[in-house]
Amino acid sequence: MEAAQVESVAQPQPLIGPQLQEQDLPARRARLLAADALLAGLAAVQLDAAAAARFGHGQRVAAPAPPAPARLRVYDAQGRLLGLGRSVDGWIEAVRLVAQPPEPAPGAMHEAPGTAHLTGHCTG
Repeated sequence: MEAAQVESVAQPQPLIGPQLQEQDLPARRARLLAADALLAGLAAVQLDAAAAARFGHGQRVAAPAPPAPARLRVYDAQGRLLGLGRSVDGWIEAVRLVAQPPEPAPGAMHEAPGTAHLTGHCTG
């Protein structure tokens, strides 16, 4: 059995507690990886708006170019990660979906970037 070679990827040194807290918000954000970094080894497919909406609701969609049966990173037309899919017989089925922020209502005030959306009830 032949040993597999593992390629070394330069990673920033991890910061612990106080070291991380000493950095300003932009510096901390710069240390974050994109949500799809763990899926980089999978083939990617980009869907048009209609197909992306259906995929986002868990419905299977026709593959733009039928890929070989495999797991796929699935993106919308703007390049946002929608989730993990699998190709089966010319279709892409949703395996795991990534929650998307709600679209703002027309005329609604926009929140500042990075604003958290909290749900639930507080009791005192």
